[in-house]
Amino acid sequence: MQVVVELWKGRPGWFERSLAERAAYLERVVPAIRQFLVDGVELLAIGAAEPGRTDYAYWAIWRFPDQDQLLDFTHAIENVGWHTYFERVNVEVEARGLDEILSSRTNSG
Repeated sequence: MQVVVELWKGRPGWFERSLAERAAYLERVVPAIRQFLVDGVELLAIGAAEPGRTDYAYWAIWRFPDQDQLLDFTHAIENVGWHTYFERVNVEVEARGLDEILSSRTNSG
């Protein structure tokens, strides 16, 4: 299982668009995201970042069943032009349980 914590903020091109243009763009993105959710990807949490705590405006935490789905998601986001309008930074990790982490720490030292 893969977990992604991502942060993003609008690029100048996003803010140059009218509200109608922004809404139209998001209407094209939402179906792709919904399909991933149907296929087993989980959006665990999403929200606006607290002002002054980061340079990014929004955050999301995703859980992917495997690396292949994570790669498919990444390509889908690129294909809809997300990076044209948003600067995105993320951390991708393989999710492990606490017992597994503790066990590996005690066995290695």
